[in-house]
Amino acid sequence: MSVLSGSGRDDRFCHFGHSFLPCARMVFGEGREMMNRMRSLMGAALACVAIAANATGLRAVSPPQQAPALVLQDLGGQRHDLAELRGQVVLVNFWASWCRPCLAEMPSIQRLSERLRGRPFRVLAVDVGEGRATVWRFVRLLGLEFPVLLDEEGERARAWGVKVYPGSFLIDTSGRIRWRARGALEWDQAEVVRRVEELLAAEGRPQRLN
Repeated sequence: MSVLSGSGRDDRFCHFGHSFLPCARMVFGEGREMMNRMRSLMGAALACVAIAANATGLRAVSPPQQAPALVLQDLGGQRHDLAELRGQVVLVNFWASWCRPCLAEMPSIQRLSERLRGRPFRVLAVDVGEGRATVWRFVRLLGLEFPVLLDEEGERARAWGVKVYPGSFLIDTSGRIRWRARGALEWDQAEVVRRVEELLAAEGRPQRLN
């Protein structure tokens, strides 16, 4: 959720373990200073993710819902349209650099992407409310290889009903939301991978839209 404080600051909420805490926007310097702050930030965030990893945090969407439209540009200006990925399983992840759990779960999303390389699986990470230069610094630092899209006005996040960061959705090959997560996960843990594999196994089978 997002609330506007009396100071005019937008205080959004991130998911830490089983709690929701305000995540103040953090300003990082360049070079070594940014790296040192990021290492400290990541260490604290990983501890939170370890708590959340005891349960997958995935919740089934029943009945499955057709995914809202998602058409955005990545950091290189390339247009990505979720509708064009029919026939593939897609992980849509809404995040921001000021959200510590968002940053903490990114390496596990990268590992999942690498594990499923060559299979009909895609990741679309959508940064919400930040500019290209800011996002690019974190993408380089985290070594992300999947597309990172820009939702600078937060329009798509609102359309998808994202109120807690990170917010993630697993989309099946027919473009339907089958699973969602509010908060950080270890995306390459066995139970999560099993859910993704189930959706991949359904590829090519007739699926009725609700």
